[in-house]
Amino acid sequence: MTVVARALELDYDAYAKTDLSAFSDRDKISAWALPYVRAMVGADYIHGRGKVLAPQDNITRAEFAQIFANIIGSYITVKGTYDKDIKGSVLETMFAVARERLSQHTPEDIAEKSGAQYADGLFSLKTLGQTVTVQLPDCTIQPPLSQWHTLTLLHYLDLADGAPLTGRTITFSQYKDGLVRGGGLDRNAELIVRRDLGILTPEELERRCRSLGAEILPSNADFCARFDFAPRYLVWLKVWFADEDFPASGRLLLDESAPHYLTIEDAVTVGSLILDQLTGAQHWAV
Repeated sequence: MTVVARALELDYDAYAKTDLSAFSDRDKISAWALPYVRAMVGADYIHGRGKVLAPQDNITRAEFAQIFANIIGSYITVKGTYDKDIKGSVLETMFAVARERLSQHTPEDIAEKSGAQYADGLFSLKTLGQTVTVQLPDCTIQPPLSQWHTLTLLHYLDLADGAPLTGRTITFSQYKDGLVRGGGLDRNAELIVRRDLGILTPEELERRCRSLGAEILPSNADFCARFDFAPRYLVWLKVWFADEDFPASGRLLLDESAPHYLTIEDAVTVGSLILDQLTGAQHWAV
């Protein structure tokens, strides 16, 4: 949390009197970290684990994602209304934290766990039909991708733990902590298939999928494509085309190992990026 507080450039003096008495382990906070903890609690970005802050523990992926959900929530006050510069502050902060977290790993460890290739100071991996390189420590990606695509790839390199693919698929709502955010993506994917993708000819849908590097696979569905967002992060699109009795339907699926590589927030970004590019929308093109 100290890394996040520094990246946000919080006013530590303004939060110097933040009351931490609700947390029974407040005395375990190191003196040097106390201003950062007070600032994060005072800004309502962290709420602790019940009645403890667990300042000596490693932050979990779920907690890391929740912190940023809290941060973004403070910038977005009403749907469609923003009271600060989201692109210039929160997104930049998220990049700063991603770079800091990646600096704590050795390149060899990142490569082994993520499946990326590493040589001459560069990681190389395929993402949605493109081969890109990632250079540390500044995390420059070439050729350039959208900022959300870039950030999610950096999270993948950071969070990957090397878990093998299982060959079993799950929906986004079945993801760890995915009931709300994942369920929303599942419903949105169903809508987009019914409204936009399911009305395409199989040939046109195949063309669009292949433009993202997808492999077309045999399936119990009318159409199935597999997208490789990263070496060990696979996404399947299954579509049943409309007929005289039923409208088109479909879904996005993930390998059961997906939570070992990205949080549900990142997983939703991946699904949204794929749907955006298949439909030509620009929601995640920043």
